[in-house]
Amino acid sequence: MSTQFKQELTEEVARQIAQLPDDVEPRTDDVVEIARAMVGALPRRTTYDALVGPFYDIAGVRRLFGDVTRQAVDQRRRRNGLLRVITRDHHSLFPVFQFDRGRVRPEVLDLLGPLGAIDDQDGWIRATWFATPAAALDGQTPRQVVTDPAAWERYGSVAVDLAVETADRWSAAA
Repeated sequence: MSTQFKQELTEEVARQIAQLPDDVEPRTDDVVEIARAMVGALPRRTTYDALVGPFYDIAGVRRLFGDVTRQAVDQRRRRNGLLRVITRDHHSLFPVFQFDRGRVRPEVLDLLGPLGAIDDQDGWIRATWFATPAAALDGQTPRQVVTDPAAWERYGSVAVDLAVETADRWSAAA
């Protein structure tokens, strides 16, 4: 993390704290604990970043969703409401691109629904699908399309059709 980024982040956090209404009550008075929770929600670099990262770990996603339980996160994943990958050492990671302002992007949900038909226990098949350029998307990846409102406007229905076709094809091959 660069010094400039740290400075900008510090300034933005200070600005947002200054704007908090008076009725906001933290669950604890321990400022160290609060600071750790805030820093813990930052995406972490992993060896998998080049493929589909960066990622949040489970603690980061729990905080992103408002300190929900691990079970609540897993329930969202099981309902195809969250993309998770599992590393070789059994850590759950969640690609950052799927999130926007503390929620899973609706565009991602539109694609995860059909892709849920794929037998993909560790999540990597679906995650790499999001990172694979598609001719039907004029060479863009589904990840690029879901994170760019103009691209989604133009290619959203094509991306959904591509997800359905991919799931049908891969499910039939299994």
